[in-house]
Amino acid sequence: MAENYLNNGQQRLIKVMQHLVGHELDGITAGELAGEIGGGTTAIFRDLKNLEAVGWAEKLPSGGWRITPTFAELMRVVQRNIMTVMEKVNRLNIEYIQGESQYGEY
Repeated sequence: MAENYLNNGQQRLIKVMQHLVGHELDGITAGELAGEIGGGTTAIFRDLKNLEAVGWAEKLPSGGWRITPTFAELMRVVQRNIMTVMEKVNRLNIEYIQGESQYGEY
């Protein structure tokens, strides 16, 4: 029998993060997030406070919430890592497909 490993609270938290993206300037309120995601404002607010506790979301003076520069930096790290992998693949392409190696041509 297969077990269901999905957790509704964790799934909602992921949706909150996804919906915060794009609201970096003015933020989005817990009520607006609840309307977009579904569910209660209290649960969304709890998610936002948990994200705030780890430095991934912050409340603006306007009352809206946004992702933090700390979270944005994590995305940049992922992007840099992908670029590094792409550079390695390109070097392998040159070495194996085009026959150019640091050891000379084949």
